[in-house]
Formats: sequence, structure tokens, C-alpha cells
Amino acid sequence: MQHCKPVLCRALVFAPILCLFALAAGQAPDQCEKELTEAEEKYQRGLLDEAIALVNACLEKSALDISESERAFKLLGKAYHAKGLLDSARESLRKLLKLIPNWRPDPDLDTPSFQKLAEEVIKEFQAQRPREPELEPQEDKLADQVSPAKKSSGKKWLWIGSGGAVAAGTVAYLILRGDKAPRLPDPPDLPSK
Repeated sequence: MQHCKPVLCRALVFAPILCLFALAAGQAPDQCEKELTEAEEKYQRGLLDEAIALVNACLEKSALDISESERAFKLLGKAYHAKGLLDSARESLRKLLKLIPNWRPDPDLDTPSFQKLAEEVIKEFQAQRPREPELEPQEDKLADQVSPAKKSSGKKWLWIGSGGAVAAGTVAYLILRGDKAPRLPDPPDLPSK
């Protein structure tokens, strides 16, 4: 780098640092992504106790984002339901509804008996939940229409994209301005003793 222009050298040094900072700030940690995927596979193979143990361990060791929490509590509910432990399945679905009040089972992926159980829990949950005021600001209504999973993943990409844009803009500015910008004077020499 001895032969490059000072502006270009600085750009080459700071651009990777800015990109790393943007990625670190924008990434939502997927603490239990692997464990939940493994638990889902075990559930599909009928290894219900192992799936339940993996999900519970994941829930105990870290704070999950909304999409991970949805996966975890839904999988717990499905596994408990498949084992015939309906009280535990209901409790898992109640926890899911506390996090995501507008959650509904997926008719394409969930069994009819699980859908029926989920609808019962949803009705109970709605009956116990206090009524919300009728007049809500328009922004709140629009925000409620976007699922929480989409909200969290959208924020991650917003951070990553904006960080990358800042880094790219900084590099472009430093390269394009070249030697046109006035150079600051060198600092004065230190006083001699």
C-alpha cells in the first residue's frame, strides 16, 4: 500500500471495518436455529420426547426472537398433542398466543386435530384477554397486519442494507473526491525540551 494515494489507502482500510460493523449490528442472532431444526426433524420421525427436550433446552438457555419463539412453542404444542398431553399442548399454545396474539394454525401444514385444539385455545385466550379500545391509530392497525416474524427479519435486513450503503457511500466518497479536497496542514512539531 506504499504506492497508493492516501485517500485510497484510507478507503481500503476503513471499508472492511465499516462493513463488519454493519453486519455485526444488523444480524439477529439465531441462537436456537439448529436446535429447532433438529427438533422439527425428530418430531417428523416420531421422536417426540427428544424433540420436546431440544425445544425446552433451547427455551431455557436463551432469549429467542419472535420467529424462533413461534417455532418453538408451536413445535412444543404439536409434540405434546401428538403424545396425548393436551394440557401441556394447550399451555404451549397459550404462551405462543401471549407472544403473537394474532397467531393461527396453518391449515396446509397442521393436522385437523391440532387445528381444532389450537382454535379452542385461541377462543379461550380471546375470552380472557381484555378488550382493546375501539379507536386505534391507523399506524397501529397497519403494523398489526405485518406478522411479527416478518417484522424481525425485515429489521435485520434493513440494518445490513443500511450499513452496507453507508460503507459503500463512504468508500465512493473517499475515492471520487480524490485529491480535489483541500488537505489539512501537518500538525506542528512537538516542543523540544
